[in-house]
Amino acid sequence: MEGSFIRFRLESKHPPVSVTATGSKTKRRTKTGCLTCRTRRKKCDELKPSCVACRRNYFTCRWPDTNSIREEGSSPNASAEKRASWQLTQTSLNPSYILTSQPFGYKARDSYLLEHYVLVTSQQLTGREHKQNPFLELLMPLALQDSRVLEGVLAVSGAHLSFQDQRFESDARSHYAGTVRSVKYTLLAWGMLETHDMIALLTTTLLLGYFESIIGDTRGSVFHHLRASRTILLELQSRRIPDPSHLAFLTEWYAFTAITANVTLHTSFATMDRDIPTDNFLSADALQSLNKGTASYGVLFGAAHKLLALIVPIRDAARRLSHSPDLSAHHEQLHAFEAQIRASNTGVLRAHPTASEVGAAIYHQALLVYLHTTFHGTAPPTPALYATIDPCVDRLFELMRAMRSQSAVITTLMWPALVIGSCVRKEGQQARFSAYMEALPLRMGSCQRVREVLRCMWEARREDERVYGPYGLEIVMGKMNINLCVS
Repeated sequence: MEGSFIRFRLESKHPPVSVTATGSKTKRRTKTGCLTCRTRRKKCDELKPSCVACRRNYFTCRWPDTNSIREEGSSPNASAEKRASWQLTQTSLNPSYILTSQPFGYKARDSYLLEHYVLVTSQQLTGREHKQNPFLELLMPLALQDSRVLEGVLAVSGAHLSFQDQRFESDARSHYAGTVRSVKYTLLAWGMLETHDMIALLTTTLLLGYFESIIGDTRGSVFHHLRASRTILLELQSRRIPDPSHLAFLTEWYAFTAITANVTLHTSFATMDRDIPTDNFLSADALQSLNKGTASYGVLFGAAHKLLALIVPIRDAARRLSHSPDLSAHHEQLHAFEAQIRASNTGVLRAHPTASEVGAAIYHQALLVYLHTTFHGTAPPTPALYATIDPCVDRLFELMRAMRSQSAVITTLMWPALVIGSCVRKEGQQARFSAYMEALPLRMGSCQRVREVLRCMWEARREDERVYGPYGLEIVMGKMNINLCVS
């Protein structure tokens, strides 16, 4: 049966060829098929929206973009230049080559998992479409050198693939267990680890966090991996790093996950503590400086650095002021945060925005919702609160129409989806929102869990008006006995 899983290789043994006048052979590539088949150098039947080859191999069938929204680094007539985000087709990216170069054995179907990561998973991890994808260009060379990272990559790919074929879940969990064991053994030598081992260890713990999110964990396991990643990251920041851009990418990866883990007002209400300590490198200035001026800039934060940096301060201020009788301080702090959100200039879009700019506009509305609902506290929502939040919800639906569902930026929008979705009151909007989420090409547990929690919230609100916003999320997550992270 395993032969059915190995249907292809990154480099075809018999690519299309043509013969020149001198008799030499040159490779030809189809220019009319889907981008995935072009990248794989496979014949495409051009059936839309998903060709037979992509459906058979559980790939995302990608077509040249004709949408009005431009992606970063592209021009209005650049569709002919667009390709799948990875450009590395050397032997070093061939799954068979990577697996056979390791000192211990891998199963044949692991080649399939690795190729799925290269062609599909890595493209859905990045928050933008760009010719350079650090989830490939930084992780794959490291996986070639380090079996811990490779195990983590296989676990993440297996988790992603299991949502389309459950037969791969056992592979995913087996690689996850192997990755956890390797981390434990490495930590036994913590005091003797060299910098390159630390880099590999941090990459591995971050991959473990992504595994939990993709597989749809509801026990809060991702917070264990986040705390471990933070400890390793703090140690690395005290060392001299040969390639600072690599550490900057890992820092952005950690920061994005740690920040968007905050969707509730309180942190100790479910199966475990959700609190992640706040560090100076999570400030707006620090986040904006990460890889600035390089091709990896904003791979997850997009154009929303300043907005994302406000999530934790808003949560902390709301939590602190909830125990204070000083209403003037409460209003002063609320208006100060609102001014910062509006000063980010992300609320109004230009005529032809990039996908990252639309994503930042969505975060803009989500931050306003998060601010006003957390500062409102645990009391039932009032007409004044509805009057403030409802326009943000309406604006979200306008932005959803502007954001094409295939955009890579969608990957980074689960936090706004949960925050704003928790405040959608009209049944018609709830149905539209649910249908939009259902139609997304993301095959990740976090997306599925968001839909499930929102449905429970909307149902529970019919009997309890407090089920609204972040506090409503606490109520529902408590009743469902889950600890959800949407990073």
